[in-house]
Amino acid sequence: MARAPEVHRRPENDPAYTAVKMLIPEFEWNKDRPVKERVAAAIKHIENPMYVKGILAVETTLAKEEIKKALAAELGNRKAKKGKKKAKKKAK
Repeated sequence: MARAPEVHRRPENDPAYTAVKMLIPEFEWNKDRPVKERVAAAIKHIENPMYVKGILAVETTLAKEEIKKALAAELGNRKAKKGKKKAKKKAK
């Protein structure tokens, strides 16, 4: 079965975007960019979980899955780096 195409609404017409904007006044997200650019932009906000949740709330299903994968990979890399630093400190 073919999936129905996702509807791209302008931010001012999207109820999810409006709700996120009420919770996070500085929230800005452009879904017209290619998915790769949106994934890279989402990773830049990894330190602000509320902002990331806002991004996931307004994103399309396809982009949402890509962003989740990229965020999980980035968090995994950060934990691995922390583990290496702790191992070096213990070795000293």
